[in-house]
Amino acid sequence: GRFFYKSSEYTEAHMEIDPFASPSKQYDSSLDRSSLAQARETELRILSAYSLTWKARTNLSLILGSHAGFSLLPESSYLAKSGSLSESPWRQTALILDYRLPVADGMNLKLAIGNGEGELVNNKDAQQYVGLGASLSFLQSMLLETSLSFDGNNVGSEEYEWRYKETSELKGFSTQRFSLSLNYNAQSVPMRGLVIGGGWQRVLQHDLDKQINTVPEISTADGLEWFPDPALMLIEDSSGLIANTLSRDFFQMGLSYRIFDTIILGTDYGYKISSSKIEAYEVCDSVSNKKCVDKGESTKQIAQTSFGVGGNWMINRDLKLSVEYRRLEFDDLYAYFHYTDSDGKASKMRDIFHARLSFKWN
Repeated sequence: GRFFYKSSEYTEAHMEIDPFASPSKQYDSSLDRSSLAQARETELRILSAYSLTWKARTNLSLILGSHAGFSLLPESSYLAKSGSLSESPWRQTALILDYRLPVADGMNLKLAIGNGEGELVNNKDAQQYVGLGASLSFLQSMLLETSLSFDGNNVGSEEYEWRYKETSELKGFSTQRFSLSLNYNAQSVPMRGLVIGGGWQRVLQHDLDKQINTVPEISTADGLEWFPDPALMLIEDSSGLIANTLSRDFFQMGLSYRIFDTIILGTDYGYKISSSKIEAYEVCDSVSNKKCVDKGESTKQIAQTSFGVGGNWMINRDLKLSVEYRRLEFDDLYAYFHYTDSDGKASKMRDIFHARLSFKWN
């Protein structure tokens, strides 16, 4: 449920209660939540989002509340799993300055200072979070967005505790995020209803202490329920000789077209490359008994692609039918990073078809 309270023209409060919501914004529209953390596993339990806003001026607001980051790329295909390879941090409590400028069709600047990614209540480490987001609307149909953020230490966050089932006061990885996107939303006839967008998202993580391993060895990670996403496994140098740096670049293009005012057809393509300073990814040469038994050469890079096509039909104001087909694929079959097919056998690709009927209750 969503609740809003406006005490005056200057202050308002917002709260969302959803025990099944994901702490990470990228999964808000995901259909499959079986392997995702949920809000009730965080310190705030069923409280999934909240904010207290003070409007100091017409164009200036100060917000204290949950912050999901600025780095997610905007929607263009409007498919539920369009952001399967994108990344966003776990929500945190932050102070956000929101400033709007009368530039072109409108410019918005946001500055956030917070506890740290995945730290909703307690500030569990000395390293803080700072983020900057900017957007510019121009030519009545174009939207340019960019963001930059830095989080000092992932260890101690609720995400770290949930993912690795342990707590620690050690230094893990710092995280830098950057995004840049451009969206075109046609306003003139006959192109009205057409949306075309593209963007780039980069995540850079650096090991803060090469001599101390704060995450499990990759060889023991097969049993973790969120595998096989390379973005979620921080790989350290087990020898302690190198402070590993992990970078992930995600590029996405998408488009959609609205017809009959009630149907949106969309498609998108995404490409992601993950790079490591050490040879962290082992190619799988052969599979037996549904698992990799013969490991080949090691590499410093791993690539993934995502292609989706589908549509949304607004049956009425509150009822929507969504249908989507998506293919996710690695560039090779890797020992620890792979999907499983319908027989449970390791596979470098996964085909997904799903349909959802959703009802909005007011």
